[in-house]
Order: sequence, then C-alpha cells, then structure tokens
Amino acid sequence: MCEAAGDLTAKDGMRETLAERAFNFALAPLPPYPILRLGDRTISTPGNLTGIQGPVKSGKTGVLEAMIAAAFNANRQGPDTLGFSAENIHGKAMIHIDTEQSRYDHDSLIRRAMRRARVATPPPWFYSYSLTDMTVAQRRDALEIVIEDTSARHGGVFLIIIDGVADLCASPNDEVEAYALVGRLHALAIHQDCAIVCVLHENPGSDNGKMRGHLGSQLERKAETPLRLAKDAASGVTTIWSDRARHCHLPREQGICFAWSDEARMHVSVGTVREIKASAKSAKFRAEAEAAFSDSDSMTYSELVARVAETAFIAPKTAERRVKTYTAEGIIRKTEAGNYGLKS
Repeated sequence: MCEAAGDLTAKDGMRETLAERAFNFALAPLPPYPILRLGDRTISTPGNLTGIQGPVKSGKTGVLEAMIAAAFNANRQGPDTLGFSAENIHGKAMIHIDTEQSRYDHDSLIRRAMRRARVATPPPWFYSYSLTDMTVAQRRDALEIVIEDTSARHGGVFLIIIDGVADLCASPNDEVEAYALVGRLHALAIHQDCAIVCVLHENPGSDNGKMRGHLGSQLERKAETPLRLAKDAASGVTTIWSDRARHCHLPREQGICFAWSDEARMHVSVGTVREIKASAKSAKFRAEAEAAFSDSDSMTYSELVARVAETAFIAPKTAERRVKTYTAEGIIRKTEAGNYGLKS
C-alpha cells in the first residue's frame, strides 16, 4: 500500500529535523555561558529552566529582587546582591512577570532592585509586568507577546523571571496541563537561547522540599537548578542551597544566607552557613576564655587549663584542646614571662 504524499512529506521533514539534532562527534558544541551565578557556582545557562522554591514568606521575593539587581549592576563591585551575579553583555531583553503581588508591591520590588543595584533608572532592555488580575489564558498570551516583541526589539532574550509560575495554569495538580506548561516554557528557553526562572511555593509543612502538585514535580525534574530556600524562625536567616542541580552542587551546609535589615529596608547578606557557624563558635570560645580570665590577667598553662575546665564545665583533656583552640583563634596570647593572657 502506497503512503500518502502528505505522510511522506511529513516523514521527510522529520528526517531533516533529526539530522540537525543528531550527535556529531566531529562538531562539539561550545560550553554554555553563565546567565546567573550564585557565589562561584553557575545556576542558569541558556536553554534551561531554574526553579526557586520555598515555604511562604521565606524570602523568595528578596531573591528575585537580588537577581534583577545583579543584572542591573553588571557585576560591578559594591552592591549587595545576596551572592547573585549576572551580566547581560549583548543587551538582550530581560523580562520579569509578576502574577503574585499587587501593583504597588510589584512597583516596590523593582524600585528596591534599583536601589540595591545603585542605579538611577533601569536599563532599556529591562521589562517588568504585573499580571496578577489577569486570567490564566491572558497571562500566557501576554507572556508570549512580551517575549516576541522584546526579542525583536533587542535581538533576543537574556533572562525571563516568572513569579509565580503556578498562575500560568488553572491547576498545578492537573498532570496534563502541568506537563504542557513546563514543556512550553522549556521550549521557549531553548528557542530564545535564554534562561527562565520559575518561582513556585512548597507544600505547607513539607520537609523534603516537595513543590505544589504535578507542576512542582515536573519543574523539579526539568529544572537545571532547583534553588531551595529555608528560613530559620528563631534567627530570621534564610539559607539558599541546591542539592539536586544538574551542573551545580551547593549543599545546605555550604548555603548562602541573608536576612531582613530594618536599617537597610531590604534583605542583606549575612555570609554562608559555614561562616555563620564559625562566627558563632568563635564567639562562644571568646566568651569561655573571658570567663576563665574573669579573676586574673594572666595564668600559667596548668592554671588556665584548670580554670577553663571549671568555668566551661568540661573535662581537663577537653580544656587542654580548648586552650590550643583559643591560641590558634587569636583569643589568648602567651606573655614574655611564659604565662597566658587575653588578647585585646
């Protein structure tokens, strides 16, 4: 039985498409350039999705503000961008879509990003839209139109940020709709050779970082880097990390931290998890040493060990190790007479 002409034409078209996409040993592609970096790690590259997930009020909006400021700042030194860096070398379009906040809060976010980046006006290639009061269909149409128009205007798209991606579908629990949305966003990232950042809430009370519905599951599978946020209720410090990324591994114990500052009127960097722990440990050791020297300006080694064991409620062997730590940390010093005293 002869195949219809239309079937043959379709198959020939697919053969051409496959030929363009086949692995070619003689032609190795160039490594992708970084669009977004966090610290010294690349988290977003062209043709890929990046996820930002966290519980409610964990600092996701602050992260988006910092990402925008990083692009505004173009890697200049000075501004605090919470560890993020970006450089839009070719001046392609950068798009921010807000489906979560009121018009006032949307406006405030961009103005804080400008203040954070220390720029008087946003760059001409930056576009930000508040679509909160639109329908799902209108939001999706608007996104496609903005991408088409700004890409034509600036010779392509650099980065797209969608806060929040769940508002681009009727239900994040609809498997067919969720898979189609993530597939469409991934195709847009590939077609535009840009990165798309998608913000999605985690399920309330989730300990394993499970995001909302089938949309969250599919986004996690497809995302190049799923960034996770967790806020410590006691200290108010939020940690950013990613332990399931394709190209970058940033375990929680090495995560980057930030917290809200009333003085700065925005979130500010407070170091890494390791730095915070090291600082807390150093403060603890300083307090122990000060307690040991509370009644004396100087002591012999044996006197100091005994005194540390007494005031810190630790065993003598542990106290010996503590004295070595105090010395290494520069908390105490050895005097010319051979005794030990606090270092001011």
